Order: sequence, then structure tokens, then C-alpha cells
Amino acid sequence: MITKSIDEVSETLIDYRGKTPKKTDNGIKLITAKVIKDGFIIDGNHEYISEEEYDKWMTRGLPKQWDILITTEAPLGEVARLRTPEKVALAQRVILLRGNPNIIDQTYYFYALRSPYVQNGLMQRATGTTVLGIKQSELRQVKIPYHPLPTQRNIAAILSAYDDLIENNTHRIKILEEMAQLIYREWFVKFRFPGHEKVRMVDSVLGPIPEGWEVVKLGEIIEFQKGKKAKNVIEEQCDGFIPYLLIDGLKNYHYVYTDDKKILVAYETDCIMVMDGASSGYVSIGHYGAVGSTLAKITIKGNLNSYYLYQFLQVNYKIISDNNTGSAIPHTNKDFVNGMFIPIPPISLMRIYIDCVEPIFRLTWKLRKKNTILHRTRDLLLPRLISGELDVENLDIDVGGD
Repeated sequence: MITKSIDEVSETLIDYRGKTPKKTDNGIKLITAKVIKDGFIIDGNHEYISEEEYDKWMTRGLPKQWDILITTEAPLGEVARLRTPEKVALAQRVILLRGNPNIIDQTYYFYALRSPYVQNGLMQRATGTTVLGIKQSELRQVKIPYHPLPTQRNIAAILSAYDDLIENNTHRIKILEEMAQLIYREWFVKFRFPGHEKVRMVDSVLGPIPEGWEVVKLGEIIEFQKGKKAKNVIEEQCDGFIPYLLIDGLKNYHYVYTDDKKILVAYETDCIMVMDGASSGYVSIGHYGAVGSTLAKITIKGNLNSYYLYQFLQVNYKIISDNNTGSAIPHTNKDFVNGMFIPIPPISLMRIYIDCVEPIFRLTWKLRKKNTILHRTRDLLLPRLISGELDVENLDIDVGGD
């Protein structure tokens, strides 16, 4: 296999390590290592800098659409592309790479950096005991599998087709989730549910609520069932193994698998909450699998629907996380959650709500499952294409170029 170094194939390398910009609540997005995951820049959790700070900070070069970003530490080797022309700033631990178009196709470069061959090269040149990191001088020497440009473009076109489908599904999921939350907020926070004009408001511990509703403490109608650590965990699914739910599975649908039959099992309509760690208080729904030790399945004891409970907990996530216990390692404060008051609408309205949102939730889960399959297929193809094991040199593929 022919290889060339990152230094040989790159036209531009921008590195802002050694500097820390002043953050603001809004403004220009600051791309940090923590939002680069599995080929994409993750929505949410963004930090920002002001326009004035941007001009002072971004003096070593400006990002362009389709530039590649690679993390150099904590974590090492995560790669993403700037898929839009949006103005962004780069934080420490993120290096920008722009290939020389006469040597390497930029999309192929992106996938090559994610291949096991290059990832192993990064690890071999990394230093550090607690946290692995790589110096710019070492990064430049990492080898990239090299093919003629037409072959590079064919490889890029095949792998891009998977990522385009994943991105389209992700966009649809975001819209569906926003729809479900909008319905919940309109009906059960603002009390603008169907027929609300004919219902008078009465006093409660939460303030005015529609007549006929009740207010209860969550602890009266739910129960936390803590997960356990699995004895046997594998990366790929096999017969007899089911997903072992961890935080990465809840947030990104990246599962590992277990055959441990002694662990509590959650089903798609169960709410699952993170109980330990930085994400304590985070709630998710739509997963099937054995519940991990840092999570808890929330069992409903009373007249409550899981979609309704999920939206209530999601809307109140900040309040819940602000009341976490523990300093070094946060933990969800179960006593606080159990003591929260929740308004419960009449069963007739709850049924109308379920009829409205259940198709939305189920379509969301279906799209997430499709994305999981697309991820898996792409990740199986990627190393074989980049290494040349799968020969695509003579394939007639529309690459949108010459």
C-alpha cells in the first residue's frame, strides 16, 4: 500500500493550541474537541466567542466549508468536516486540515483520517499516560493510504452516500423531536390544549392549572430501578446478546452488547435516566437493552404515560441537573426528582396526546435504527475501501466532479 504523510498531502494546517479565547453566552460558535464525534459536529453543548474576540483569536488562518477538523487530545483522533459555510472559531485541541487538491481529494482525506490504519498511526505517535495527545510535529508525519485521484473520488462517493443518508435522517429526527416537545409545551406548560377555552383555571401548588387536573409528587407515581455492571460485554452484536445501555448508547445510539441475563432490561417505551457522571439527570427514551450501572429505568406506578413523563423530565433537565449531588462525580438527586410536582391531565386528554405523539416517537426510533445500520455498514466498508482491499478503481461512479 502506497502512503503519504499528512504533511505531504496537506495544503493548510491550522493549530490554535496554546491559547484560550474568552467565552460568551452567544456569538460565533467555538468548535471544541468535545463536540467532534463520529464524523460530525454535534449540535448542542456549543461554546461561543464574540465577534471582537474572533478577530483577535483567529489570526493563524480562517476555516472554510469542507475543511477537516481533527482532535489532538481528550479525545485523540475524532474527525469531522465543516459541512456549511458558517463562520466558526477553533478551540485548542482541534487542528484544521485542508488537503492539496492536486494530491488528495478532500472528502477522501476525511475518510482516510478515520480509517483504522491512520487511527493506529495517531496512537503510535501519541504521548501521555493519563490522557493521550499528539504534537503537531508528530501529526504531520502520520501516514495516509494513498490512491490515484479518480480512485480517491470513487471511495469518497461511496462513503459519502452513507453519511448523507445519516445526516438527512438526523435532520428529520431533530424536526420530529421539536414537534413532540412543542405539543407538550403548548398543551401542558402553557395549557393551550384542545378545548382549553372552555376550562377554567384553579389554584394548585404549581399555581393556576386547568380544572379537573391533579398535581402529584413524582415519587408517588414513579420508581427508579438502577442498572448493573455487566460481566461480559462485546463490541459487535451476536446471537444471545442484547444492547447493553450506557451513556453513549442513550445519546448517540452507539451500543455495546451483553449476554448477562441478570441485568434489568428496558424497553423502547421506558424512560431511562443517567444517575452518575457528568450527564446526571439526562433522560432518554426509545432504547431496548440491559440497563448499565450508571443508569436507571424509571418505572411508572400510577396513571401516567411514558411519553408525557419523558417530556416533563426533558423540559426540567436543567433544574434536575442543577440539583445533582456530589462534587468530583455528580449524581442525580433522586430525592429532589421524587419531590418534584407534576401536573396530571384527565385521562381523556392524555389519550388524545398519546394519539398525537406516539407516531412521532415511533418514527424517530425507526430513523435512529436506520442510522445505526448505516453507521455499522459504513464502518465495515471504510477500512476495506481505504486500504484498497475493495477495488473501486474501475467503477463508474458519478462523483460530481470531472
